[in-house]
Amino acid sequence: MKLVSRESLQQDKIRALVPDIEIIIVDSNREYLDEIADTDIAIGIDPEIWPDLLRRGNRLKWAHTSSAGVDSFLCAELYASSVVLTCAKNGPAGPNLADHALGLLLALSRNIHKASRSTEWRR
Repeated sequence: MKLVSRESLQQDKIRALVPDIEIIIVDSNREYLDEIADTDIAIGIDPEIWPDLLRRGNRLKWAHTSSAGVDSFLCAELYASSVVLTCAKNGPAGPNLADHALGLLLALSRNIHKASRSTEWRR
């Protein structure tokens, strides 16, 4: 099994779970495209090369992005493939998304958008 990533990983923990895994860390999109043909797992994907990765990744089964959403990864190539695409929505990004959503709700409910454009303060 082969894993390619643009992100640093805790390789020892991955190998403890999957001893025979080959882990390749790449530094550029070009390197990613060069490695993808025989890759099973892709991590840290750039949306700009995502359709190319899907076209070239004959063995690709799972792709993971560290972003909170996958909107920029939705394309015809994905729908035509059997690749499972996951994101960090429920992981590390979850608390940040919750904080942001709550902040926006407070801003809207308190009319902060109007106050920020105002040239004078009214009490």
